[in-house]
Amino acid sequence: MNPLNIDAINTYSPYPVWNKEDEYLFKTDKGIEYSVSFDEEDNFDYTSYWFNLTNISHGKSPNDVKIAKTVICIIEDIRGI
Repeated sequence: MNPLNIDAINTYSPYPVWNKEDEYLFKTDKGIEYSVSFDEEDNFDYTSYWFNLTNISHGKSPNDVKIAKTVICIIEDIRGI
């Protein structure tokens, strides 16, 4: 998978996103760090991706709509929106 455009993601993302190798990371206002990654799966007819969202801090995640908005910005960049 090609690297995502961090500048484009951060234009609309409520939380700053940065990348480390093949992961896209962000930290919430409560200090909880998340990782977003995509695993590629090749089949004969098509290529698909597995989406992974991991709470790498293992902290309790409060109801924070900015998490979902940040993840959507990352997904939209992979789709080229």
